[in-house]
Amino acid sequence: MSLRGVWILSPKEIDGKFLIYAKRFPVVEKKEYLWCNQDNSRKYQPLPDDSQIAAGIACEIGIGTDLNKFNESRDSCDKLCQKPVYEIDGKIWPMVIYEKHGLIFACLPLVNNTSESRPPIVSIPGVSMGLSLLDSLANIVGPVASSLAIGHPKLMELNDFLTAGVPFGTPIDLNPSTAKLQAKFTTSINPHKKQPAWKPTVIVPKTRNQINTTIREEIRASIYNRPGIPDVWDLYGSVMCKVDLEGKPDIIASISVSPKHPPLVSVQMHSCVHVDESDDSIKGCFIGRKIRFSPPTELFNLCNYISPMPSLPIKGIYEMKGDQVVKVCVNLKLDGSVTNAFEYCEVHIPIFNRGPISKIEVSTGTTNVGSIGLAQDKKRIIWNIGTKFPRNLEATLNAVALFDGKISDKIPHDDQFCIGKNAYAQVRFKINGSTFSSCQLDPQSISVSPNVYFKPNCAAEFTASQYLIWNSFGDAPIALTQQLQNEISEKKLNQQN
Repeated sequence: MSLRGVWILSPKEIDGKFLIYAKRFPVVEKKEYLWCNQDNSRKYQPLPDDSQIAAGIACEIGIGTDLNKFNESRDSCDKLCQKPVYEIDGKIWPMVIYEKHGLIFACLPLVNNTSESRPPIVSIPGVSMGLSLLDSLANIVGPVASSLAIGHPKLMELNDFLTAGVPFGTPIDLNPSTAKLQAKFTTSINPHKKQPAWKPTVIVPKTRNQINTTIREEIRASIYNRPGIPDVWDLYGSVMCKVDLEGKPDIIASISVSPKHPPLVSVQMHSCVHVDESDDSIKGCFIGRKIRFSPPTELFNLCNYISPMPSLPIKGIYEMKGDQVVKVCVNLKLDGSVTNAFEYCEVHIPIFNRGPISKIEVSTGTTNVGSIGLAQDKKRIIWNIGTKFPRNLEATLNAVALFDGKISDKIPHDDQFCIGKNAYAQVRFKINGSTFSSCQLDPQSISVSPNVYFKPNCAAEFTASQYLIWNSFGDAPIALTQQLQNEISEKKLNQQN
């Protein structure tokens, strides 16, 4: 299971090109050449340059071209459709193409050494493996994909991940959570210096004895701003660990939360962990646990937890009304306990079932931070707040979205529920270096038996998974809890009386 190459394209041309990123694997290409020479039933098809491949992918999936114009290689009824596998320019097959976060990800798996020129797709393990890899690359890029361009720092992170996780074109680890950890053990290859084929990465000798831990915390929320309907949210996290020590050491570490925050609940430990019975607990205000474990050699999930935080990290109000001229108002308030230092903070405001947005007007002085843009599909307003909230921890946006033409039945429904005033704004953010629950693993508490010198690296990040603020003027889907059902029943009884 190997790959001949990986490509990332933008649906819109940037400096006259669709291609954003490309990486080839010469070792796999040499293997394909040798296999084809040994088997007369297959003819070796060398890959064209990256710009030609990008143009072929764009033509095949119909971006940057006139879709009303018939293209035999793409639109013929005789063509066998096997998505997500495509044939590019009638020669390059099987190209796996995957779209996510507004970008097109593509890879070309190596076809096994077989007598068939076009074996069934189910017999090519590289197709499913390639699709998993493309999904991992999309998750590494994340929501910033709309601003991804040549030279973006995320592309360096992608290159580090492919160098460490897919050496010589053969994937050995497709978990996107290992990208940053793997980057600590390797350095990127200088593209201007010829690298030996046997050496895909440059190992840094000083990173041998290390214990790397990362606390990843996510929150899902639905904010309604309606009387009688409480906001709902889930805050959950995991502690990832990667130990690079010789032998099979025993490690002791402490995981704790601040006394000002509620204790963690539903804590699930890895099977290699032995929980110390003498857990620290001060009047139930917080829980501190010393854990002892014998780690496996690979990256593993040390524990999972849920935090019943009583408040939201960002409170918000979203108001939207209008048909062809839609007025939008968003107000956000950052909680004082949250670190005001974001890697990114954006608000995506989709306006469905009205066609493409033709223009966005923002009143002068109404947006006190960040910038306004339009998504590539022209159906979402993107408010990029940036890396910090103002000193008062509030940010407000008042904008007007204008649409071309009239709403008609010919416009396909983008969302069956979000019609008219039924709408939401989605907040996307990421904070590095801290968590909302204050969960932390103290690097000073880490001890190893037998005693050996090591370097502890502890990181933390807090992200929004699905953070929705529903329009105050419209309806919103809610879960009918027992408490809410009782309140509805009481109101009906009061109305009857």
